[in-house]
Amino acid sequence: MNYAISHPDRMLSLFGGHLVLVTSALMLASVVAVPLAFLALRNTGLAAIILGSLTMLYTIPSLAVLAVLVRMFGLGFLPAVIALAAYAQIFLTRAIIAAHTDIPIPLRESAIAMGMSARQRFARIELPLALPKLLAGFRIAAIACIGLGALAGYVSAGGMGELIFSGLALHNMQMTIAGALPVALLAIVTDLAVRQGERIATLRAHQ
Repeated sequence: MNYAISHPDRMLSLFGGHLVLVTSALMLASVVAVPLAFLALRNTGLAAIILGSLTMLYTIPSLAVLAVLVRMFGLGFLPAVIALAAYAQIFLTRAIIAAHTDIPIPLRESAIAMGMSARQRFARIELPLALPKLLAGFRIAAIACIGLGALAGYVSAGGMGELIFSGLALHNMQMTIAGALPVALLAIVTDLAVRQGERIATLRAHQ
């Protein structure tokens, strides 16, 4: 912790960079996951291809994916964001599909029979019932991005990974711990916060 205490400005700068990296990746992943999930929901054959491809992608080592993206886009922020967004896809897409399919069909039919518009059904029935599963998928994706985001330091994309890799290269354990500990704490806090959101959403969905 000596390094963190003696270099507060750098710690804050790198931590802020890590947050920006993770947030950007999750936003990009969400933009891609929504249309992917709805394509899968419309076509069961296509669903198997989409989910199978995403599962296969997740099994590829993250450093290998980064190496390919660096060859395409060069070092920096962009390849790291694309890599993290790609790894988040499997969790977000599956969560959207599961949240949609778990809504009881009779409940939807009852809402239609009551004369509810599509917007009303979404706001009053579908979203409240789907929200717990959506949050669960987001939580896992966020934690994955937070952890894998440390590898961004390897491709000069910023974040706490810069301290981790610099510490390893210099055999400086204090620097390595100063980079790794905030990542672990951020993952734990994110997990606890989103889990609480899941509990609240579940309670409201069953009211």
